[in-house]
Amino acid sequence: LKGDFREIIVSPSDIPCNRPENIPDGQFDPDPKDEYYVDSVVIYRCNRDFSLIGNSTITCITTEDGRNGKWNLPAPECKKVKCDPPKVENGKLTNLPKPSYTYNEAISFECNSGYSAVGNLHIKCGANSSWVPAIPECVKDNCTSPVPPAHSTLKEDVPKEGYPVGTVLTYHCISGYEYIPETNPSITCLNTSKWSEISSLCQGRKCPTPNIPNGKTDADDDDDIRLGGNVTFSCVSGFRLVGEATLKCVLKDSKVDWNREFPVCE
Repeated sequence: LKGDFREIIVSPSDIPCNRPENIPDGQFDPDPKDEYYVDSVVIYRCNRDFSLIGNSTITCITTEDGRNGKWNLPAPECKKVKCDPPKVENGKLTNLPKPSYTYNEAISFECNSGYSAVGNLHIKCGANSSWVPAIPECVKDNCTSPVPPAHSTLKEDVPKEGYPVGTVLTYHCISGYEYIPETNPSITCLNTSKWSEISSLCQGRKCPTPNIPNGKTDADDDDDIRLGGNVTFSCVSGFRLVGEATLKCVLKDSKVDWNREFPVCE
């Protein structure tokens, strides 16, 4: 075999990246030789009175084919960001007020007594010199905390003392109960300072059908005995009942079932 064949291995540190992008109103700390290879790190900073939008640090990494280098993130942007102090009627700032705010400065509000917040009470100065999320409102509480229908509870963890007009709350049935068909589990705070009404919402779940050989029950419909209901067994002529005649539909380990085993007809 003639010739000298050798495998050429390129170290990642030998793979170059293009020179980082220059950005208006900012700069990066260049390499002393102004040369950039895989694992090189560049840090950007903005001129005075400008805010850095994006990531200040970028790193040279290898491309998917492992042959070239690329920057892992785009260069950031330097912008003048200034948010005016927001005003919330019937509310107040919990921070010390300032004449203006710069990028990502956060502030918080609280509503006066008798008022509730619509929106987020914690906001930040965004990159477009506007508050993110939007400035909240404090609206007068018009509905007091509602009384849930029987066998239900509110989906929210801690009910409030008051709710503004237009608030929608939703109930869910407690363990062992289910929604009555075609009922709406939500209520709305109306402009009359009252909640929309729900007459009934939840009903007990059904117990298993109470059938025994050579027996019968006193129920009008064996398939519709629900939580809290009772059934009494008897036997057809020529058989006698062994066991407790009356059973109750109860909650067992979060499931609806009978409180004891069915009797038998012998």
